Amino acid sequence: MSTTVTELTTAEEWRAAYPVMSELRPLEEDQYMTYLRQMHEEGYRLFGLFDDEELLAVGGVRISTTLYHGKHAWVYDLVTREDRRSAGHGGRCSRS
Repeated sequence: MSTTVTELTTAEEWRAAYPVMSELRPLEEDQYMTYLRQMHEEGYRLFGLFDDEELLAVGGVRISTTLYHGKHAWVYDLVTREDRRSAGHGGRCSRS
């Protein structure tokens, strides 16, 4: 298996991530898309963890720079599909 992390930048990719994100944030899909468009304009970035073509997890972050932290990522959302949790995906990704 090939594990990759990819930024999800299109509405089609955001919709494909909805079933995973909805496990953490139970919003209606239309509201989810509305929020993502607004958040994206404010610097929010959504990433997907894939094994080959299968989406396993999503994470939403904002990259910023502050006097206190310097450049950093603030993680707002992080969820793995319920049927794929506790399988070591985070560890495999960090070694990629």
